[in-house]
Amino acid sequence: MFADVDCREWFAAHRQGRRRGEALRPRTRSPAAALGRRGPSPVPPPGGLGRVAGSPRIMACTFPCMSLPDWVPPQPTRGIVGQITHHLDHLAEMLYAIDEYDELNYHHHRRIAFVDSFLLDFRALYYFLLGPRTAGDAHRYDFVDIRAWQRPKTEATKRMDKLVLFISKHRAHLSMSRFVPEYQDLEDLIGVSQITAEFLGRVLLDYLDILDDFIDKLPEGTESGKGFWQGAAYSARHKTEVALGVRESDYPEHFKPLNSVQAQRASVRTEADSSHPDSETTSDPV
Repeated sequence: MFADVDCREWFAAHRQGRRRGEALRPRTRSPAAALGRRGPSPVPPPGGLGRVAGSPRIMACTFPCMSLPDWVPPQPTRGIVGQITHHLDHLAEMLYAIDEYDELNYHHHRRIAFVDSFLLDFRALYYFLLGPRTAGDAHRYDFVDIRAWQRPKTEATKRMDKLVLFISKHRAHLSMSRFVPEYQDLEDLIGVSQITAEFLGRVLLDYLDILDDFIDKLPEGTESGKGFWQGAAYSARHKTEVALGVRESDYPEHFKPLNSVQAQRASVRTEADSSHPDSETTSDPV
């Protein structure tokens, strides 16, 4: 059986320069689904996946369910990139959920669930890209030779190290570190007094900066799935930067800044207006 649209038909039209994206897109599958994962469609990188300069943009594509096109990486790479895509997209989406329940009061358990969901997924991605190699786990050195790329030592990686240590000791395990000493300052543990969506968004951007550097070192060609890595990273970066208000949204009806960011902007505008009241006009004496 075949999916809704055969990729060979799409690419035939693509090579002839006909823009068929508008007709095909409503029935197409996302790159994540093409990799064997269900979930929201990631935002495509500039020009789409694997775009040739001057050619039409490929937003998404489907292909025969029983045979994959030769530009899709083989297993296990295909499955691993699919997992990375899913986790990155989940982290970006969780920022909005965490921001919506920003106070530990009536929605205490919902907020805890959203924060923990982000933290545990982040830890999985951290161990892949920055952690030590463990038997049976996917690791960066499965894709890039140790001589070609090594874990950087920066302030950003130090912050992530502290956060993952906190996750392991205080969230993922009932360790004695939770209770000794009895009273612990969160700021001493991770550098902030409260875990907010904006803090986690900055952490995610730090991670994506390092991931981009890792992707640059991937070998060219189908085996590494480099184009799919780039698509996953770009999608997560686009959503996160829009959420933090550091870039304008290409899809403002779907992706907007966090409520907390919008509130801060409104507060700044109010302060600016109050500090520069309209000058009163006075009439010249006759």
